[in-house]
Formats: sequence, structure tokens, C-alpha cells
Amino acid sequence: MSCQKIGEWLENSSVGGLRGMPAELGRHLKDCPGCSALISRLSNQCGVRLPESLTAGIPDMKKQVFAQIGGPGTRSEERSGTFAWPLFWKLALLPLVVMIALAAVYFVTDRTTRVNGQKTLSGKAVATLIRAENLVEKLRAGATKYVNAMPADQLFAGDAIRTGDGASAELVFADSSKVLLGSGAWFKVIDAGRIGEHLRGRAVYDIEKQTAPGSVEVVVPQGITAVLGTKFVQEIGEIRSFIAVSEGVVEFRPDNHERQLLRPGHLLCFDSSGRVTERKEPGSALVVKLYDLSGNVALDAALSSENAGSEGIPKIAPPVEPANMTDSVATSTQKIDESGDENRLASDSVETVPEVDTPAVASDDVSVPHGNASETSEDSILEEPSQPGESGQSSLGVSGF
Repeated sequence: MSCQKIGEWLENSSVGGLRGMPAELGRHLKDCPGCSALISRLSNQCGVRLPESLTAGIPDMKKQVFAQIGGPGTRSEERSGTFAWPLFWKLALLPLVVMIALAAVYFVTDRTTRVNGQKTLSGKAVATLIRAENLVEKLRAGATKYVNAMPADQLFAGDAIRTGDGASAELVFADSSKVLLGSGAWFKVIDAGRIGEHLRGRAVYDIEKQTAPGSVEVVVPQGITAVLGTKFVQEIGEIRSFIAVSEGVVEFRPDNHERQLLRPGHLLCFDSSGRVTERKEPGSALVVKLYDLSGNVALDAALSSENAGSEGIPKIAPPVEPANMTDSVATSTQKIDESGDENRLASDSVETVPEVDTPAVASDDVSVPHGNASETSEDSILEEPSQPGESGQSSLGVSGF
């Protein structure tokens, strides 16, 4: 059978005209590689299957052709590779898609919670309100309305706390530093390094010693109060303010005036611009004590008193026991007797802070060294001048917050 006959047979087979395969066809396919390859290709494409008895001896032309054009299954691999690339890119881009989705969720959640004041950009609380007496309110970051603050409330960056008349609040930070706010105070939490913004009222600071370089900072209207692990009391008023240091080192950094370095016993008074109006150095025995709500001494600062007489100032105890005090914080002053002579409070030695009720001092609240008589006159405790510059007296009060 010739190759032409093979073509005729294939034509008849495609239209169903041939039901079998002549024996001579099988012999021809064994001897003609070209016809064998043609029949193999047509068999794969058209579904024409030859009897195994005929194809057993036919060379696998498919393998020979693929070997000549680049290896077995080249075209098939190219076709399958076309479909594998999208899967590869899906796997490669999957982490990026997940990150974008998480970022979108975080952004939406963060905007919502920050408007409600529930979290900072880091999502961690900066401070916790551990005690609130009387009217204490909080203002969440981004909010415009104050709400009542309760103990255990977490405070985030931008949250503010304010206290009403006769109220107090105590905040604790992550490093165990504490801030005790007195009556009429306003304090906004910032972060762990610059812990807050103190714009009004009195606050007692108990800052833990810092292990990292730098200092803890408190923002005030006049500048910055930098703290290197210390205890101090700071009061911010509309006209005048003061800082009294009990432990450690404090640096007052006013925006427009010279810096002031304060150590234990220093008392610094300054006006609304940050200008120092009075600075008292350590060395005198005038002591200011602040008691917290549990009756513990929150501040025990030795302050100087240039206006005190040489005869000394007797000790003035709190009007009642600290644990039973109705005010959140009480103060007392004492002067170590030097001469043993007459002991009286000098009229210009101690004065009160505006808008603070000064508790009366009972006659038995004054201890008399060496058995000498002691009495308190009507001018023993003076009211602070209503205008700055009327007196050189200290603005440090002796009553509760």
C-alpha cells in the first residue's frame, strides 16, 4: 500500500466509510515513519484509535517530534504555565492584600475609637484613674462634652480630667508614677514621656526615678516642668503659680525666661508669663506637708521662709486627723525652734491660695517648744493679695486643695 492509499483510507475513515483496517496498512505503517506520524497525530486529535496489534510496532513519533522541538511536553507545559502564573501572583500578593485589609480596618476603628476617646495611636492606656472624690469629670480626646469620671477609668492620649470644688482625683501611670489633683484642677494626659498638660489648679506629683536618658515633662502654660524622678507640688493659677520640691530634681523651663533648677527645699513662684517672682532656697526649717485621702503624707517639702522671724515658727498640725479630713489634701507648716524664745506666727510668713477655705487652727494644734506660751493672732494666716505685686509673700497655701 502506497502513501496515497493511506490518504484515501484516512478520508474514508473520517466519514465512516471504513470499518476496519487492511492488513497491508499495518505493514505500510511499520515501514513508513511519515504515515505513522500522521496517523498518530490524527488519532490524538480526532479520536481515531487503531488496534493495538497495529500500533504496537509503530514508533512513538510524538516523542521524536517533541525531542526535536525542545523536549517532551513543551507545548503542554507552556499552556499549563499560562494558567499557573495567576495562582503564583495570588499567593505572592496574598500577604499584601491581608495587610491592606488590616490597615483599613485599623484606620476605621482607630478613627471611631479616637473620636470617642477610647484609644491612642498605639492603642494603649497612658494612665488610670484610681481615685475620684466628689465631682470629677473627664473629656475624651476629640469629644466636646465632659462626662463623669469613675475609678478604674483608663485615660488615653488627649483625654482630660477636671475636678470641681472640694473634689480630688488620683492618676497612676504605667511606670507607677502618680499625680494627685486637687480642687479646681485641670490636667490632660499626653504620653509616657510628656505625661500631661497641667493648666489649672494644684497637683502633687510622685514621679518614679527614670532609668532612661531624659526626663519626664509636664506642660504648663508658661513652658515645661522637667522632672528627674521626684516628688513635688505644682499649682497653676491665673495670676501666679508655684513649684515646691520635696525629693529629686525639677527644672522649670519657661518659654520666655531663664531656666530654674530646683532641688529639695526649693520654692519657686512665678507669674502667668513664667517670670520668677520669688525663689526661696533650702536651709530654713519651714515644712509643708500634704496629706492624701488615706491620711498618708503625700508631700513633705522643706521650704525656706525669708519672712519668718528669728524667734521661729511653732508647729501647726492639721485641724483634724488626716484620715478623717473632709478635704482631699491638707497641709501643715512647722519651723524648728532656734532660740527657745517667744514663738509666734509672723504675719507675713504664710498665706493662703485664693478660693481655698482655710480651716481654723485649734489652740491645742500649736506645739510649744520648751514649754513657752504660744498663740495665734488674727493675722497669723493671710489671704493672698488679689493683685500681683501687692506683697512679696509666698503663694503657697496651708489649707487643703
